Amino acid sequence: MVYVAGSLQNEGYEVRIYDAMSKFHTFDDIKSNIEEFCPDAVGSAAYTSSIYDAIGVLKIAKEINLGIVTFLGGIHPTFCWKRFLRKMEVS
Repeated sequence: MVYVAGSLQNEGYEVRIYDAMSKFHTFDDIKSNIEEFCPDAVGSAAYTSSIYDAIGVLKIAKEINLGIVTFLGGIHPTFCWKRFLRKMEVS
């Protein structure tokens, strides 16, 4: 996510890196943060153990504003992308 953030900053976008896990923030805290910042895009990284929480964050962003672009990176979606995309089709 730092590489994505750096690339966006280089193109002139305002970027905020928000590490909710290290702050022990809840989904309600995350929702408040997204509502306050009003981003155009929300991204999350995920290990296999955190994939459902990462997807939950992206769903929160879409509940706030369907126009928010959401993206997912990290180990799990990188190496299990085929299975991940198939599962998301039926969700």
